[in-house]
Amino acid sequence: MNVRRVRTELRGWSSTELASRLTELSKDNWTRAKVTRAETGDRAWRIDDVVLFAVALEVTVDELLKPFDGSGYGDASGAPVNLQAVRSRTATVGATVADLDAIARQIEAAHEAVAAVRTRITGGNR
Repeated sequence: MNVRRVRTELRGWSSTELASRLTELSKDNWTRAKVTRAETGDRAWRIDDVVLFAVALEVTVDELLKPFDGSGYGDASGAPVNLQAVRSRTATVGATVADLDAIARQIEAAHEAVAAVRTRITGGNR
């Protein structure tokens, strides 16, 4: 995830400012510490958290998942991920096509959720 880089380099926000925005957009109470745990990978990411952070930071989910330079996908620190190693590990743990289809449906639902939240926030005007 690329939250810290987007937050600091693109938006120029402190973790407290992002926590405030996340709390405004959700029913959860986000604190500076909770944001920091998410940024460093010390907190598990749920798909709805990814969507929430993308909306709060005013970027797409794809932009949030890519390293800041847009060169590909990265880990929690933004470092590039070896996709071959990920695929190998995925095969090792026995991921099935059904698992991947379920993930694809979650991503599709997340994109729809982002659109709905943006519409709600902007009143349909972008």
